[in-house]
Amino acid sequence: MFNIGFSELIVLAALALIFLKPEEIPALAKTLARFLNDLKNSSDSLKEEFKNSALADDFNQIKNDIKEVGQNLKSDLQKTEQEINENLNKIQAEVKDNTSEQLSLLDHPQDKKKDNS
Repeated sequence: MFNIGFSELIVLAALALIFLKPEEIPALAKTLARFLNDLKNSSDSLKEEFKNSALADDFNQIKNDIKEVGQNLKSDLQKTEQEINENLNKIQAEVKDNTSEQLSLLDHPQDKKKDNS
């Protein structure tokens, strides 16, 4: 984590022996260990928060993409429904016209004979 090698540790221990009383060294070691442990936990926590934040951003982007696709699909379906209704109305009008024409021929067959003459 701090890239401290064995030779650096020896130098630090020698400096601690020079400047500290021997009875203060265990308390300093505990304090230093606690500090390094807290630093590591804070670092891990911060990494996790960044990871979660990145995931949340990815999920929000995916959510927005899905919403956009849904809106496009809805719009396309509405256009298709409108086209189908227009075509259905045209077909119904043609059927109605053809049916009326056929019924009039059945009701007045003599009109057809006059038309043929």
